[in-house]
This record gives sequence, C-alpha cells and structure tokens, in this order.
Amino acid sequence: MVFGLCVFIYFRVRWVIYLNILALTGLLMLVALLYPVVLIDAFNPVTTNITLIALSLILLNSLNQKKG
Repeated sequence: MVFGLCVFIYFRVRWVIYLNILALTGLLMLVALLYPVVLIDAFNPVTTNITLIALSLILLNSLNQKKG
C-alpha cells in the first residue's frame, strides 16, 4: 500500500516507474511459481499486472516525449 501511494504521488519520477515495472514483474513470476492455479481465475495476476505494466510503459513514453 505504501509503495502504491509513492507511485501515485511520484508518478513523474522515472526510477519509481521502473521500480513499479520491476515489482509487478517479480510479483507475477512469484505467483506463477507459488500459486499457478490462480493464473486462470477471473481478474488474475496476469491480466492485472500486464495491464499495469503497460500503463507504466505508456507513462514512461509520455514522460520521454515531454522531456525531448
């Protein structure tokens, strides 16, 4: 919850976005290793994490366009 709040507040800081992508990827791999059965449930970690990673990449692209 604290990390999510930091991402919400510091969404213009690139290293926070990269850390968010890394954390979401790590969480997805951890769930795939420990609880693979939840990967087929509705609103599973694949759909939620991939969506948030994609939104983070869009935000990074937007920040790069504003910088350059």
